[in-house]
Amino acid sequence: MEASLKTILTFVARLYLLGPRFGALFPKVRATLAVLDPVKVAEAVSAGLSVTVQVEGRAVELSPAELLVQTQPAEGLAVAADKHITVAVDTVLTPELKAEGLAREVVRRVQAMRKEAGFDIADRITTYYQAPAELRAVFDSWAEYIQAETLTTRLVAGSPPTGAYSERHIVDGQELTLGVKRN
Repeated sequence: MEASLKTILTFVARLYLLGPRFGALFPKVRATLAVLDPVKVAEAVSAGLSVTVQVEGRAVELSPAELLVQTQPAEGLAVAADKHITVAVDTVLTPELKAEGLAREVVRRVQAMRKEAGFDIADRITTYYQAPAELRAVFDSWAEYIQAETLTTRLVAGSPPTGAYSERHIVDGQELTLGVKRN
């Protein structure tokens, strides 16, 4: 189990087993469990192994059925788990990931515009764009990708000329004007 996963041990669901078994000693058993390394306990329980703790000088063995282990992901992770594997995916959107997503969205829209304009699949085009600073930065840093994916020979910052097929779009809450013209 990855150390980046915050593992929480909960025993509420197993009180019906532990309470009758340990009686007045149960609060001390629970307190002892609370200070154990949750990752090691989770690994043992997942492997079907018992967990042994020392309470008032004696060894107390708890079976996996007596322990309910729950995992909670660290902030920014999406986690899925079953008995044998836990997978975590980082969900934090870095500026680089956001820019890549915007570049892919621009490509998608230019491709749709190529189709609407009636261009052949192999036609080379010039793409024009008018955008606020954040989207202009995407065109600057992702120009090669945008051009390769859309068969654009030139990306031009500015208004589309007369005769170009153009559309206004809202991308990530920002207005973007795109124009495409067959070469």
